[in-house]
Amino acid sequence: MEILSHDNQRGDGTTIILSKLSKVFAIEDIENRMYQSVPLGVPNFSVFLNNKKLLPLAKEKETKKVGRAVKEAMSRVKEALTRNPNLSPFSIVPEGDPGGSDTASLFKKKESKEEVEIREKATKESEKKATKEKKKIPVVKSLTPNAVVRRMKMGEDGITLCLDHFGVDGAESFTEGGVIYINRDHPLFQRNEKKRDLHILNIARLMTQEISLLKDPHNPREAFDRQSKLLRDAFISD
Repeated sequence: MEILSHDNQRGDGTTIILSKLSKVFAIEDIENRMYQSVPLGVPNFSVFLNNKKLLPLAKEKETKKVGRAVKEAMSRVKEALTRNPNLSPFSIVPEGDPGGSDTASLFKKKESKEEVEIREKATKESEKKATKEKKKIPVVKSLTPNAVVRRMKMGEDGITLCLDHFGVDGAESFTEGGVIYINRDHPLFQRNEKKRDLHILNIARLMTQEISLLKDPHNPREAFDRQSKLLRDAFISD
């Protein structure tokens, strides 16, 4: 590292130049790291990356937009899981009274005999599992300041969804410790978030993908079929 002598003509501030690096860094990754580590919102302080000023307000606006899309996607996925309790990896999906007029009871009446048997079997298995082990509260891993975290409750169970920055080369989505992570840096996410409908569909696609794998991680083909049905029912009214 070379420290240059002070130059009054350059004004206040510090210039850092990285050269002869042995590793290639994506500009997006460097930018996200800067958002995590420097106080961009304080007065009389600015950061420029390759002559581009980093604006914290832009990130806040983007995060709010992502939050709205997540809320819509979660609502649709939850409705799809309610319609298809046999596809849900969660313990119990509440049902309405036989004579009631609520959503759950309406869906219950449409179930075939085979679907009822599958659902009851899944419920019994999940109840047995619940008695053997204590409920674990999902712990979300270290996040950036712009992470979007939401909890979707299904009966007495549910899933935590976290959208954060994991780099352009990071996985599109993954599940860890009961938390579904979606990578906001992934090129497909970046492309789809420009249009609201595609943004919501993409988040729902990744949610149903991870939820379907939670149901049976050892059978990808069946997981794919479950995802297809959940995603269809999430948008069937459109």
